[in-house]
Amino acid sequence: MPVILGMILHADSYLIFWVWDTLTSHRRVAALNPLLKGCFC
Repeated sequence: MPVILGMILHADSYLIFWVWDTLTSHRRVAALNPLLKGCFC
């Protein structure tokens, strides 16, 4: 059971990291290219 719980917690933290990375990457791209900002906002 602790192994499954650990896997769930690890997956959850990875998902949060992935969402944060995607948002910050989007923000970086949007700052570099106003056209992309217009398309994806």
